[in-house]
Amino acid sequence: MVQQHLAANNLHVVYTDKLNHAVTARGAVADVERATGVQLNRVSMNGEIHRLPSSEPVISGAAGKLVYAVQGLTDTSYKNYVKRPIDPDTGKPISGVPLSKMSPLSKVGPAVKFFNANCLGNPQGRDFKTTPGAPSAHYSGTRYGDNITLGPPNLPPYGDDAPQVDQAYGLTSLYKEKLDGTGQTVVIVDAYGSDSITSDANVFAGINGLPALT
Repeated sequence: MVQQHLAANNLHVVYTDKLNHAVTARGAVADVERATGVQLNRVSMNGEIHRLPSSEPVISGAAGKLVYAVQGLTDTSYKNYVKRPIDPDTGKPISGVPLSKMSPLSKVGPAVKFFNANCLGNPQGRDFKTTPGAPSAHYSGTRYGDNITLGPPNLPPYGDDAPQVDQAYGLTSLYKEKLDGTGQTVVIVDAYGSDSITSDANVFAGINGLPALT
């Protein structure tokens, strides 16, 4: 029924999910607009030109009862706004460890190459000053993570890898009893539509000694 609706509007089906849960189709802008009941507009967002539908898509006729959602009418995409932590000594972002130097990813681990599990480091004193004549302060005591003056593997200063989390939550003994998730399926539902979610998750898996996604 859905394919008939698409064909009636000159849209060509290029992919159908094996369980018939999703259909991907392509065609001219005018044909897409007629099939979905919207107008595709060009709008300016933060200085960039993007394509957005004028309203929520509506599939008419019998096919509309079978369609849960229409996606892909906009060219907006997910952007990563993660920033590196600032080194308070220099005021500059802390240097990272390029993954290119750690390849192949299947041999990257352990995660300690990227951070350390030393939650509370040695006692440390530190003076904090602002502009001349402004307030200043002195801190003395333990710090969260290792000393900020040290280099890798203390980037970021503190973190636990997957095996350490397993041990902390008592999962290691369960794995020995074969309660390790064998035969089960885990699905990652990505709320932000990240185009790189699969590769990102597999990088994490490689660093932490976990199996890659299929």
